[in-house]
Amino acid sequence: MATVTPQPLSDQEKDELFPKDSPNPPDGTFEIALALAGTVSAGAYTAGVLDYLIEALDAWALAKAHGDADAPKHNVVLRTIAGASGGAINGAAILRTAGGAYPHGPDPNNPLYAAWTGEVDLEHLLATPQMSSSDLPPSLLDCAVLDRQVKKVLGMSAPSYGMRPYLADPLRLTVMVGNVTGIPYRINFTGKSGLGHDLVAHDDHLRFALTIENGKPETLQTRPDERALSSTESTNWDLLGAASLATSAFPFAFKARSIVRPFAETAYRVIVIPGTDTQASEVVQLIPVWQSFEDAGAAAGTETNLLAVDGGTVNNEPIDIARTSLAGWLGRNPREAVAANRAVILVDPFSDVETLGPAKPIGILGLISPLISQFVYQARLKPSDIALAKSETVFSRFLIAPVRPPIPSSNEANVVVGSQAIASGGLGGFIGFVDAKLTKHDFMLGRWNAYKFLTESLYFPPANVALATASAWTQDQMALYADKDGDLPLIPLVKSLRDAPPVPPVWPRLDAMPAGLADSIDGRLDYLFASFTTSLASKNFFLMSFLKAAWKLAGKSLVHNKIMDTLSTKLRSEKLMP
Repeated sequence: MATVTPQPLSDQEKDELFPKDSPNPPDGTFEIALALAGTVSAGAYTAGVLDYLIEALDAWALAKAHGDADAPKHNVVLRTIAGASGGAINGAAILRTAGGAYPHGPDPNNPLYAAWTGEVDLEHLLATPQMSSSDLPPSLLDCAVLDRQVKKVLGMSAPSYGMRPYLADPLRLTVMVGNVTGIPYRINFTGKSGLGHDLVAHDDHLRFALTIENGKPETLQTRPDERALSSTESTNWDLLGAASLATSAFPFAFKARSIVRPFAETAYRVIVIPGTDTQASEVVQLIPVWQSFEDAGAAAGTETNLLAVDGGTVNNEPIDIARTSLAGWLGRNPREAVAANRAVILVDPFSDVETLGPAKPIGILGLISPLISQFVYQARLKPSDIALAKSETVFSRFLIAPVRPPIPSSNEANVVVGSQAIASGGLGGFIGFVDAKLTKHDFMLGRWNAYKFLTESLYFPPANVALATASAWTQDQMALYADKDGDLPLIPLVKSLRDAPPVPPVWPRLDAMPAGLADSIDGRLDYLFASFTTSLASKNFFLMSFLKAAWKLAGKSLVHNKIMDTLSTKLRSEKLMP
């Protein structure tokens, strides 16, 4: 069947679906977007931040509805969420919780807590399924537990909760994925030769839009590439689960995921072409080379597969997605303290400075890791974000990152910031899979950091356009909430939360490596090696025999000891184990 090729967007359609500017929020309203960075097991920290943020907004909304005299009457609206890897999983959990009443804090019925402190640990990730073919395993770790966990979290149900007027209707989630398959484009050059240069883009995303009961109506028109969600229906939640698994498919460790989607969805991509002295900036639609989809076997001319890996490989901090959702493609969010009425809040457990690569020639093997890092870092680099981050006068973007007090009886003298502040930050975020004590600590640290952010950082002068609306704040409220500079909190904590503030959690300590971990490592190593040699058996019998003998004599013990030494050394260096 011939490929059904979408027609290019008309100028009117393009302006409606990709508006150049976003209208200002209503008087007395401040809009926010959440950018949730990649995490691996450190997603527990982000989950804690979001859990307390939602708890604070819930309590404030309820107080306003009840006419509480201490509840300021301005509005905050969460318009959109953009997430990569574990950040997107947390975004999916936010959508799942949006229509229901869930307990906050460390409760197994809290989807944000359950997503990271359940059975996703090394014991399950090192499972050894029965070999069913001669194919190599799709990943170093077994991913069955991830499938079960995502299905469990997105399948959790709860009593309906209709008191979230601070959510936009619809509430949008953009899930970043590293599209291994790619989207093909062609650059046509001027001239009569008809020559062009073909390129393939791998920075990709999937979009979802959740209907919010009694939410703030969203002005941005629904796009054809969005999948509609409802808290009361099951439609498309399975696709959100698939997208969550795809965006967290850390290369090699977790298996890549295949997603079937209408290839017409890839037509909804635009870029901004900067203007000149004589021509204004322009939003331009990117048109894929449709024939390439057909050549790749587009099913029935309408659908195609994409093979996806971790969204963090291409866009680990999707600030750009969140920003344009608020401001429009050519607009900007006001940056001054008084004028700011929209802001992006980035939650990033790994806010550390990226290290420089080698400066002198090194051997072939030594170049592998720096070269991979080069590709990943360059894919993520956005100079405009660096420039704005350096300005202390920008009130249109904020960062929540791990901060904890010094560990008692240690040589730490100051607070610790970044990945060193969380228990699951080691080994690129994989250390948290050793024991649930580590992710539980990080969840509670996230809640404490969110509390500190709301009570110390997210403040604006009383003259701010969203706070200064008539009757939004009374004099008594200003006296109650103002900081030493007279600034006011954007999200005030009502009395119930002020009276019971979270406290920094105690640094976790493991008595020893988890029982059975060594055996689980041995089992997984044997499984991987057996899979490899089985696939090799029909190709080279003598090489297979040699490898089996070498593995039995020394290879297995060397790999096993290296893994155990790496884990124990990291746990001890982070004071997580004696």
